[in-house]
Amino acid sequence: VETGTGGLLVVSRAWGGGLRKVAYSENGGESWGPVNDHPELTSPNCQNGLTRYSHEDDAVLGGRGRILFSSPTTGSRTNGIIKMSYDDGKTWPVEKYVGDGAFAYSVLCPVKPGVAGVLYEVNGRPIRHIRFAPFSISWLTGGEDDGLSK
Repeated sequence: VETGTGGLLVVSRAWGGGLRKVAYSENGGESWGPVNDHPELTSPNCQNGLTRYSHEDDAVLGGRGRILFSSPTTGSRTNGIIKMSYDDGKTWPVEKYVGDGAFAYSVLCPVKPGVAGVLYEVNGRPIRHIRFAPFSISWLTGGEDDGLSK
């Protein structure tokens, strides 16, 4: 995902669980800084979702940079969580559970001003489903941020 300074942030799983790995690039991905565990991002052995919801220079979305992250919270790929960072992924002060139950491979996207969505795999047996769950930034932050203002 693009950072507020025009760099890049990558977040990836760690095989076998533990903490997610993060790295930053300041030159369009030609080279990367050190790869480190992130203490706020757990890593079940499953793909995570990562997207930028807003940039600091976007007046429609309040002129505030926001990055969204999604992942299951357990190794059994259940109990999905959405997190939000205001500082290019250095910290993740906002988090909310999407719900109990199956939650696997996920992808996030902005839907419209104030609303984002998560598409994720629901691992049912014998049938697997894909579910799309839209959510407001206000819901995610308990009303402290509407995704439209500072």
